[in-house]
Amino acid sequence: MGVLRYRARYKIFTGFRAGLAGLFLSLFGIRWVYDLVECKWKLCSDNWEGLKRILVPLIHAMEVLMIKRAGSVLAAIPSAYKYAKNIREDRIYFAPNGRDELLFDPSRYNRTSLRRRYGVSFPLAIYVGKLTPMYAKFLGPAIDAMSIVNKEIPDAELWIYGDGPSKGELERSAKERGGNVRFKGYIDHNRVPEVVAIADVGVHAYDGESLKMVEWLSMGLPTIVPSSLRFDGTIPCRWDAEHIAKRFIEFLRRPERKVCEMPSWKETTMVITKVLKY
Repeated sequence: MGVLRYRARYKIFTGFRAGLAGLFLSLFGIRWVYDLVECKWKLCSDNWEGLKRILVPLIHAMEVLMIKRAGSVLAAIPSAYKYAKNIREDRIYFAPNGRDELLFDPSRYNRTSLRRRYGVSFPLAIYVGKLTPMYAKFLGPAIDAMSIVNKEIPDAELWIYGDGPSKGELERSAKERGGNVRFKGYIDHNRVPEVVAIADVGVHAYDGESLKMVEWLSMGLPTIVPSSLRFDGTIPCRWDAEHIAKRFIEFLRRPERKVCEMPSWKETTMVITKVLKY
């Protein structure tokens, strides 16, 4: 929250709509900083269907214009940084997503007692996030993989935390495939570290970076990602049911946790402070 207050105070605009406001201010010669947390045009391309997809090129063009017109650009994730860097290299600063050091501190959570409390005595894979089309596309193969996994490890389960418009479709798919997949519904962010602590492997169901990856890796959870995504500490995988199942089986049979050093919000604040001292 301190980082967010700092950003608001110093005319940092986060998100596409805020960037539009920044473009308006630039007409009056006001300098502003654009916070490129994610590429809006990619999100629209992955989520929008039908006639709405006609607007994706316009969203892309507007996003490019925002980057050109901003006094400086903060990029939260490496892919966004590269996307922005191609346009205005001298005004781009990498300000990564950071973890809550107190909440996502692995030393705070006793895995054995938490697994007992959650009733987990079996190998467990997890997904935590929204259940929207952009994630459902990648979550589907992971659900399919469980029917393969359960032939090798009958009691293994995949727990899916979250809600969204694609939930019904995913539930039907899981029922048809017959694997041990449980939909657990919405979970408060403060409880996420507990779920991460009890799991043996996590699924990052998207081909772009997210804060979730930073948080999970800082807790030592092996995290499977599509092979097109490159992020230090993650486990790349060809994204089909057979290959995902192989990765699941590998880590469900031999649970292995390796805590990765991930940036904190304090470090991000230091980057922002440096940028705003222009």
